[in-house]
Amino acid sequence: MAKETYIVNCWSVDVNTTVAVYESFGWELVSNNISTTVQASYDTAISAENELTFSREKSMPWYNEVCKLQMQYDELQGKINSIEESEPEEKKPSTILAIILLFCYFIPGIVYYYGYKASQKNKVKKWHAENDGVLANLKSQQVTILNQSRAVIEG
Repeated sequence: MAKETYIVNCWSVDVNTTVAVYESFGWELVSNNISTTVQASYDTAISAENELTFSREKSMPWYNEVCKLQMQYDELQGKINSIEESEPEEKKPSTILAIILLFCYFIPGIVYYYGYKASQKNKVKKWHAENDGVLANLKSQQVTILNQSRAVIEG
């Protein structure tokens, strides 16, 4: 009986979801170790990154089909990640520049502050209008793949 092993890193809040996804592809959780702990600043809560180790039997009759489904799922996840990483961050207007403009030129200071704020909101809003439907479609395709994999494994 040949087994294969797979190691995944994820944040502690994502452990249950990650385990459920990999179990859908026939993986069994072998161990869950905290690999790193991150604290950005004193104000920020501590996050832990977990190292999950899975194993799966290669001699199962459904192995090849489930591997193909997992590859499709991982490909979709890569597309989702690249889209989500391109989301623009809404930047706040420069308070110092707004104050200087307010003192020197009252109306341009107000126009700058609210105009910059509105343009940032519009940029984020436009990104969501363009990408939310695509992300929802990719995620629904992932759910379909997970359901197909479960059906194949359960026979």
